[in-house]
Amino acid sequence: MPSIIISGANASKSLDFDLPFDDIAYLNFFEDSDLIERNLGTGAAAVTSGTATVGSGYVSLTGSEGFLQTDAVETEEMTIISVSRAVSIGTGAARPLYISNYASSTLGNGGTSIYANGTAVVTGATYLNNAGATANVSSSLAATPQNWSMKALRVDAESLLMEDFTTGLSGSQAITYARDLNANPYRIGWGYATSFDGNSDHASACIVNRRIADDELNEIAALMRRRAALFGITV
Repeated sequence: MPSIIISGANASKSLDFDLPFDDIAYLNFFEDSDLIERNLGTGAAAVTSGTATVGSGYVSLTGSEGFLQTDAVETEEMTIISVSRAVSIGTGAARPLYISNYASSTLGNGGTSIYANGTAVVTGATYLNNAGATANVSSSLAATPQNWSMKALRVDAESLLMEDFTTGLSGSQAITYARDLNANPYRIGWGYATSFDGNSDHASACIVNRRIADDELNEIAALMRRRAALFGITV
């Protein structure tokens, strides 16, 4: 039987997308307006809140005025991966949340996030329960948030590891208190607090309900990098 090769075909549009490993709650590549809410993972489709504008291989989100609501919820072990860039960057509300369920720094509301701040760093943060009080553990990596990059945050009961595949930087922090989980489902392009309300562009996003191994992370990272390159986005 002859083989048919379609040059330039994008398998990420397939309804039978073959996930590279188990426990991916949310995964999407943003290229078409009719696919913004698609979820290639095991969860439900995302829901657009406000305005989401599609560019060439990415979606532009505007914090509280435009974000994607997923049904993926935080577990003790998590991996979140974002191919994104900041459009607005500064202090206070100008900081964009790439993937987040953060509402506040009180118990049950801190969650886990990848975001950018005004000192041009990429930061992963998770909240812990320190005998009835919140504690924060984070890892900040020097970067230029306005540039496209791929960031990955892996966390479990023992440590947090933040990696920037574009710059090659990484940072790890030990966890000494119990994880304080947030019941809010994750959002793409915002969280649940107007103290982080910056604009951002997203080429792809992934949420996994466990801390994946290095080989699994490298596999999904290669997939996200290849897909971004189809649209001239280098990460």
